[in-house]
Amino acid sequence: MDYVLKYPMRPFSLDLRQRIVQALQSGQTRPEVVKRFGVSPATVGRLIRQWRERNDLTPRPITGRPRAIPTADQALLQELITTQKDMTLESLSQALHEKTGKKVSISALQRNLIWLGYSYKKSHGLLPNATQRSEPHSWKPLSK
Repeated sequence: MDYVLKYPMRPFSLDLRQRIVQALQSGQTRPEVVKRFGVSPATVGRLIRQWRERNDLTPRPITGRPRAIPTADQALLQELITTQKDMTLESLSQALHEKTGKKVSISALQRNLIWLGYSYKKSHGLLPNATQRSEPHSWKPLSK
């Protein structure tokens, strides 16, 4: 069975959780429920255990620290990329720091750019042994 992991994970909706538990209570087997709703067997087990222990199916809070670049600042990041496609990660981090006042690490910046659907592509305009400088790198949307 193929499961696709999409990052960041979001909890299943309360409606789906209720339908899964109702299907199990109505007499369907776990493999039938897994196939019908397209969830993992572990998810079905966790939901039925949660229902038995707490009599509640609301998702628990997602733990962890907040993102380095909040959702509100992602629009600014996307604007910086589209206005200057040849920015390096360092210069992009510095520009974000100037605009928002928050320092963002290079790795966090790279992660956010991937989440936004961008990849860092090198230009291959010149031969490898050419003495003149090649064209700058640029941020390009990933093809989906």
